[in-house]
Amino acid sequence: MASINDVAKAAGVSKSTVSRIINGSPAISEETRQKVLKVMKELNYVPNSMARGLSNQQAFTVALLININDVKSFGNPFFYEVMHGIETVVYSRGLCMITANLESTLKQNELLKWLIYGKRTQGVILPSSIMSNQLVRELKKIKFPFVTIGEPEGIREPIDWVDINNYQGGMQALEHMLSQGYGRVAYIGGEQVKTFNRRRLG
Repeated sequence: MASINDVAKAAGVSKSTVSRIINGSPAISEETRQKVLKVMKELNYVPNSMARGLSNQQAFTVALLININDVKSFGNPFFYEVMHGIETVVYSRGLCMITANLESTLKQNELLKWLIYGKRTQGVILPSSIMSNQLVRELKKIKFPFVTIGEPEGIREPIDWVDINNYQGGMQALEHMLSQGYGRVAYIGGEQVKTFNRRRLG
C-alpha cells in the first residue's frame, strides 16, 4: 500500500506539500494540486482520515444521508450512479464519504445531531425528500455546509441543491419524438405535484 512518502517522491514534491493538499490548503497552486492528486490516484493512495482527524480535531468525511425505505428514490438504479459520482469527487478532495440511513423522523434528528454537533463530518448531502424549513433554519443557524440531491419542495429560503435539468430533458424527449414523425405525444410520469414532473411537462 502506498504511503504519503511514496506520493511525495513520485510527484516530486515534499511530504508537507502532499499533506497540505490533502488538508485542502489554499496555499498550494492548482497545477501542483492536480499533479499530486493524479499521482495519488495512480498509486491508489487513500489518506487516513481518522489519523488526520485525531491530529487536528477535525473530521475529514462528508456524510451522504439516505432513507432505504424510500423505495421510489433509493430503489432506483440511477441513484447508485449518483452515489458513485459523489464518492469520486469526495475522494478526489482527500476526504472519505460515509453513508447513513434515515429510517424515521426521530432517527433523522438524532443522527444529524450526532454527525454535526459531534463534529464527525464536514458537511452533509441530504435527499430533498427529508428537507423541511425547520431543518434548513437549523443548519443555516450553525452555518453547517449542506446540499440536497434534487430540487426541494416548499422550502422558503434559498439553499444549494443539485439536480438534472428536468425541463431540458422533457424538451429533448419531445423533440426526439416529433423528429421521428409522431404528432401526438403523451407524457406518463409520477405525481404532478412533484417539482421535477412539473418541470418535465414545461
